[in-house]
Amino acid sequence: MLVTKQQLLAAVMASADETRWNITHLKIERRATGPTTLATNGHMAVRVRSKELPAQGDVPECPRQSGSEPQLGEAVHLHAAPALESAKAMPTKTNLPGFQLGRLLVEGVSGRVSIGGTDGLTHKIVLADQPEGIVYPGVQSLIAQAEERVPIAKIVLSAKYLKMIAQYAQKFAALGTPAVKLTFYGHDQPVLFEWQDPRHEVTGVLMPMRLEEPAPPLGEGPGTAETVLRAVDDATMPGTAPLQPATMEGVEDARAQAALNARTKAAAAKAKGQGAGPEPAPSELTPVQPSPVSA
Repeated sequence: MLVTKQQLLAAVMASADETRWNITHLKIERRATGPTTLATNGHMAVRVRSKELPAQGDVPECPRQSGSEPQLGEAVHLHAAPALESAKAMPTKTNLPGFQLGRLLVEGVSGRVSIGGTDGLTHKIVLADQPEGIVYPGVQSLIAQAEERVPIAKIVLSAKYLKMIAQYAQKFAALGTPAVKLTFYGHDQPVLFEWQDPRHEVTGVLMPMRLEEPAPPLGEGPGTAETVLRAVDDATMPGTAPLQPATMEGVEDARAQAALNARTKAAAAKAKGQGAGPEPAPSELTPVQPSPVSA
């Protein structure tokens, strides 16, 4: 069974708590449409499915890799650590899609799993033991139930900015890691995010990106949103103003800029044949004006 590097990297979403050993593993199922990988840490879960894979013969073999293909519908449980090691062993830069795949085989007697990756010259094989009696959570059915529900709204948010918001809350809270609350008002409306620590309350907005498919109806009758919007990366919806991050330069920045101004003036004077001259007086330095900050 061929698995992609991205499917193996889903291991970062698995649990790191070895006391919950069943969810420290990936669940990899062989299906007629391609392999499906499931990962969860008990708080979130992801499913990664292959949309298109090359034919088996187009992927180079790894010498001395033993085992057989899993049967259709058979699940392989692979610990997150060897899954990540397998992903690292695959070539990082190649224009040949077949080299971005690993061949997963199962030894019939021991149940041991082998994943082989190659760049055509160097072959790397990672071996892992499957646990016995593992009971994996019903992630597949949970995702299927969510997909069957009628959505209220579809909102497309930038993964980059979501990460920035989460890192900001995690790293700069006065105490602990706060919970971030997201409030949605519609597919084309800014998303409100809020978090607080014992000393602060933080409130902001994240602008949605354009949808590339029709938004679900918002209510009945006139005003129902049916417009298909063209997909544009990092673009805001029509009628909304893009947010420009404000910059505020502190005392150290002002001193550094003042020193740079002094050096620039001295260099200009020397270029004119007047020599560097004495250091300019503090009054001659161009101070940096801090950006206005609302109270």
